[in-house]
Amino acid sequence: MKTYFVVTILSFDKNTFSDYFSCDDLFTYVAYGDQKRRTVTKWNQSAPEWNEDLVFTFSSEIKDIKIAIMDEDRWKPSERVWERTIPIFKKNIGKVIKIDSLSIIYDICTMSSFKQQLDNKKEELEQLKMISMQIDNLVEEKQSEIQDLELNNIDVCQSGLLN
Repeated sequence: MKTYFVVTILSFDKNTFSDYFSCDDLFTYVAYGDQKRRTVTKWNQSAPEWNEDLVFTFSSEIKDIKIAIMDEDRWKPSERVWERTIPIFKKNIGKVIKIDSLSIIYDICTMSSFKQQLDNKKEELEQLKMISMQIDNLVEEKQSEIQDLELNNIDVCQSGLLN
């Protein structure tokens, strides 16, 4: 069974002030051995939250990960604003780790546990969709009630009952 090393990039809570006229446009770059991954860019955010999983093929020979916070620019190359090499310790597996201003979790899992995590996320998503539909229905009902009240108010005013 295939084993994976998963790095979850949570957040970075330090303003790097690398953009002079706006907030930073940050993404996280992670190297695990010769495998490399990156998060999406969080545009115009001084303290971005990613909550993004980066999945690598596990190797027991790799003892650290390299993480860089990059500021992406549209008109010039991205610049590195923060960088660390983080040793992988068994005692930290599955725990939130804070390095300076960066919060991450790293974990080792098999395909079956990864599939279970994916199934759990799908179930959470379905629950959120249901809640969203319920909220939409409530908003529709309330909008309808407001329209009815407005129409009733017009009817009362036009009938002269309030004069």
